[in-house]
Amino acid sequence: MKGRVWTAWAATGALVLACSAAQAATVQAKTAAEFLKAIGPDTTIELTAEAYNLSEVPEMEHDYVNWVAHSPGGGMNIVINDVRGLKIIGKGRVAPRITVEASDVFVLSFVNCVGVLMENLVMGHDTEEACKDGVLSIYGSTDVSVSRCDLFGSGSEGVRLENSMGFVMDHSIIRECTVSIMSIIGAKNAVFADCKFFNNKANSGLVFRQSEDIRFTDCIVMNNTMDSPIFDLEGTVGVKLLRGHVTGNIATQLTNSNWGISFEGTERTRAIVGEGEVKV
Repeated sequence: MKGRVWTAWAATGALVLACSAAQAATVQAKTAAEFLKAIGPDTTIELTAEAYNLSEVPEMEHDYVNWVAHSPGGGMNIVINDVRGLKIIGKGRVAPRITVEASDVFVLSFVNCVGVLMENLVMGHDTEEACKDGVLSIYGSTDVSVSRCDLFGSGSEGVRLENSMGFVMDHSIIRECTVSIMSIIGAKNAVFADCKFFNNKANSGLVFRQSEDIRFTDCIVMNNTMDSPIFDLEGTVGVKLLRGHVTGNIATQLTNSNWGISFEGTERTRAIVGEGEVKV
């Protein structure tokens, strides 16, 4: 079993199995290759350099990282899978910058992970092309946290959260994305606290599909432009905005589902900008 040491011995004719968890490790990584090599269970990775271009790292043998192409000839998605207790912490003089060059991949993807923390990082695409994929993709995972991070476009979206629960994002930013601010699909019990979503020029805003219990506390949604409702809900209940601000956005409407979302102590300002457009 990955990350564990098994000892077996016989006693009075019965086989007894004992498991001792491998001790948690802390690793300092100065290069993108060192960062990816260090990924594993119960590991804290401290990023001490200013920049990590993941596109510079060739595909390698790795128990917990796969390189996956969405289409023939396309870029390679770096997919972190089946990891528990991983922490990626920016420790540099400024928040370390994690980037990829390909426009058709997520910067980082997590699949079937538990208890992952990303803290004090700047993440996005280093390309002039319009991006087809976003910054973070989280699938089938539990208790993933993003703290004090800056997720920037032209990534297609800041966060894609799918079939996951217990996601937490705090004191973080999503900006300048081009397709949506975020997509939350089949997710439960997600929390966004003290986050800012601004200057996104996208087709969609905050998109929710078949999800429940999504809470935004002290968040700001400001100066975004989209061809849809800001809060676009389908098959979703329990979206709550507490003590936030929604202001200066150009959209078709605030939300398309008044019964699936509530605004408690959230300031909303609006003005008609043009036919079919509402500044909210």
